[in-house]
Amino acid sequence: MKRLPKHLLISLITFFVGVIAVSIWFFSNQKFFRTPKSEITIVAEAPLVEGSTEEKISPVEVSTEAVKKEDAFTSPLDKALIGDQKITYKGYTIIKNCLDSEDDYKYCTLKIKKGEKLLGEFVTDYGLENWLQYGFFNFLGGKDKQLIVHTYSGGGHCCSDYVIYDLKPIFRVIYDSRKFDNDIGNELTPVDINGDGVFEFTQDVMAFDYMAPGGHATSTFPPAVFAFDQQKNYYELANKKFPRFVLGKLKRNSAALDEWVKDCAKNGTHITQEEVDEISIRETFLYLIYAGRKEEGWKIFDENYNFQFRDKFKLEFRETFLKDITYKSIYGR
Repeated sequence: MKRLPKHLLISLITFFVGVIAVSIWFFSNQKFFRTPKSEITIVAEAPLVEGSTEEKISPVEVSTEAVKKEDAFTSPLDKALIGDQKITYKGYTIIKNCLDSEDDYKYCTLKIKKGEKLLGEFVTDYGLENWLQYGFFNFLGGKDKQLIVHTYSGGGHCCSDYVIYDLKPIFRVIYDSRKFDNDIGNELTPVDINGDGVFEFTQDVMAFDYMAPGGHATSTFPPAVFAFDQQKNYYELANKKFPRFVLGKLKRNSAALDEWVKDCAKNGTHITQEEVDEISIRETFLYLIYAGRKEEGWKIFDENYNFQFRDKFKLEFRETFLKDITYKSIYGR
């Protein structure tokens, strides 16, 4: 076979090298896919426990039932919260009173008493009757239930507060969300993460509300996980103890994102793939941060978040982390 002319051979080599170079550039600059499965290991639907072949992140085991319970559409508190006007339990009397008005909005009070002694009082000065609720739930796994009071301020996305009281052996507050000044909010959901009979619970980190191109609707609310501290007799932030649980919620959020896109389409709103990718990358970044995997989270952000407002959000994230109480509970002050 005749040899190819030298100049033609050089041209062919140059062409193929160019094709390879362009291919490498193209695939390395594709938009980040739904969840960065090549970058992180998302926990399975049944979170991994100690003794698995996965990297050991925490000494705390996660109950396989915790996922099912926490994923349920109804919280255990839905059945625990009641609307009775007066009830007596373990020597305590809880009295709820709502004054009638011309519309559905009422002035309501709730008083906690033992004998004639007033131990606590809650007021909603203009709201629906169910904006002030109370009930009993066995958070601590003993024979006696704890009293929980829920108040809601009204508004599209604000604000729920919860106070939990232990009644035995003494009357004491074991959780009060009001001290967080809305840095932590939304529904309180009990879930026994490690299966030891003492409930943990979750609320949401509110620090990143509206820190998204789509405003509140596409904002990310990482979980704030609380566990009962036996030494302090109080519920304390515990994301650091349950990283697998936090990342499990991230995986389930990915499925919820798919459903949200479909629902929007049914209602005539088209969500672009770029918008989906932006939400997915931002959520992955923040959930990794709040699972105690800061370096990995920032790596995801720096390598993949190439959307509008990148520099603005990066600065805002850093500033918010320095002030957020859940973040500081993980990484220190």
